[in-house]
Amino acid sequence: MKFVAYERFDQGDRLTYLGSYSREKMVRIIYGFDKNNKMIEFVFAPLEVQEQK
Repeated sequence: MKFVAYERFDQGDRLTYLGSYSREKMVRIIYGFDKNNKMIEFVFAPLEVQEQK
């Protein structure tokens, strides 16, 4: 897994990572936290990777 971004908002923070999982070559993993540091969001989304020629 590779750290990609840290975003700070008025109502909380968001961390984004890229990595591989099982058969998926690339997935985006997002953790969202409220202003009390409670996790309120978890997104696990496969990304389409195009091969370079």
